[in-house]
Amino acid sequence: MYTQKFDQKMLQNSQETLYEQTSSNLILDGETKFICIRFKGDKIPSRINASFIYKVRNQSSHYSTDIASGAESGDVPLKSHHWGHGYLGNGYKSLILLRNNKLNLPVATQIHGVITVFGHDLHLRKDILIEPESALVLSINELIEESGNSSRGPNDNTFVSWYLEVDEPIGDTFWLAYRTADGAIFGDHGF
Repeated sequence: MYTQKFDQKMLQNSQETLYEQTSSNLILDGETKFICIRFKGDKIPSRINASFIYKVRNQSSHYSTDIASGAESGDVPLKSHHWGHGYLGNGYKSLILLRNNKLNLPVATQIHGVITVFGHDLHLRKDILIEPESALVLSINELIEESGNSSRGPNDNTFVSWYLEVDEPIGDTFWLAYRTADGAIFGDHGF
């Protein structure tokens, strides 16, 4: 199993091995932003159903979001174009989660891309770089602030869309919108 902490640039081999598990909950500690489990052997499943359950850190609320997805085999084609949404009104912050790891070895290479965020009276583009065998978390709120649109009101452009184009195909993308005031959270996988 490989993990990436928030202060690390890439996945690190955790030396942890999972044996004969038919059902399990893997709960990441607060410092882990990405986990990769690699299978080897004669019988490897082509898909493992997974749900990603996110909660707002340091909140005791009962809010969570469950994003259904799955772990794919090396036979699943990766994509170079992804899109999704975000929500910025009422004190929400929105994140885009990207991963750059190949489903079959050799390891991934550094990826260059462009993220475009747009909504009513909003259109911004930013070049991004995703290190090999790692994950990247982008804050839509920070992208808007960096672009000079930080004078917007709290309910301006409540919903936004984003589009990602990368020079090499990458794995799944996800987006999350959360409110730290009460732990409200929702999101979905990118498309």
